[in-house]
Amino acid sequence: MSTCVVKFDPRTIWSEVYVLEADERALLFSLLLHMWCHEGHMECDDARNAKRAGMRPSSYRKVFARLVAAKVLNVIDGRIYPGRRIQGAMRRVGITPDQRARVFDEESSCAYCGLASVPLHVDHIFPASRGGTNHRRNLTLACWPCNMAKRDYTLAELEAADG
Repeated sequence: MSTCVVKFDPRTIWSEVYVLEADERALLFSLLLHMWCHEGHMECDDARNAKRAGMRPSSYRKVFARLVAAKVLNVIDGRIYPGRRIQGAMRRVGITPDQRARVFDEESSCAYCGLASVPLHVDHIFPASRGGTNHRRNLTLACWPCNMAKRDYTLAELEAADG
């Protein structure tokens, strides 16, 4: 068994540690590398992801299930994202002025309620705090009340809460 720290909390001296086994570490790094190259997430395709990681599909499913159960990886709407345990270790890069200008050029109202005559903020559709990227497809405009109500929830979680 090999160790790897997968959560870092800068507010505390001690950090929660999840001990990765060799097969978990190999799969995790393979998936994270792919996510890093493709907008911070990837499709949940067992056969393709097993092949990328150099594993048999049956082994992949077992190891992947352990990583999801340990909250190292997260599956939302058929996509794989970094889980809560490693999000703190991921470096967040702010939205550039060019990205912000592009969003305002392409949109003119709140994506959630439709208001246009109020100050608007650039919002991450999939929250940056949970691994969302600054890619244009993940950015939209939101009025202050909608942005504050959404917080770090995904759209699927908001819809489920409204039920």
